[in-house]
Amino acid sequence: MHDAPGQAEIVEQDRPNWPSSQPLMLLGRARKNRTIRPSNNQYRRLVNTINDLRYDPGYRGYFMFEWGDPIDHLVRFPQLQMQFDQVAIHANGDIVVSPYIPLIIGNVRKHSLQEYYDAGMATVWDKPVITALANRMHSIDEMEEISSLIADINMDGDLYIDLIDDDLGDLSVLSQL
Repeated sequence: MHDAPGQAEIVEQDRPNWPSSQPLMLLGRARKNRTIRPSNNQYRRLVNTINDLRYDPGYRGYFMFEWGDPIDHLVRFPQLQMQFDQVAIHANGDIVVSPYIPLIIGNVRKHSLQEYYDAGMATVWDKPVITALANRMHSIDEMEEISSLIADINMDGDLYIDLIDDDLGDLSVLSQL
């Protein structure tokens, strides 16, 4: 974190197409590593350094470095009722809407991916349960709070609401929040 220009030099040597990074997410197994969490000031300095390097054509040649925002899709997708344009399936067959929401919307060992698509997977961001969870997360700290209330992401205990067999419109499942 203290050596962003040095890291940029390594990136410049290796010449990746489009390097990217995002804030440290202390979710799931990473929660036990709280002592390595950078402060908000450290993050701000890192982002400023990345931006300085991104837009400085004199820095050993221009390259794009993307600073990813893990919150962005949680805010935009429900507001814009975005189509579910990608699917994340865990090794056990669980389908998740986002790697940051402790919610499983089905399992491909139970129903086919086509059946989930036909049941509305493409428009899952407009379902009340998903919208309610996403609306509670506007920062990384709030992501961690949701994980504390429901379950650590990918550590068992996620909410399981099957898109085909259950009702993603039933907000009573979130009464614990």
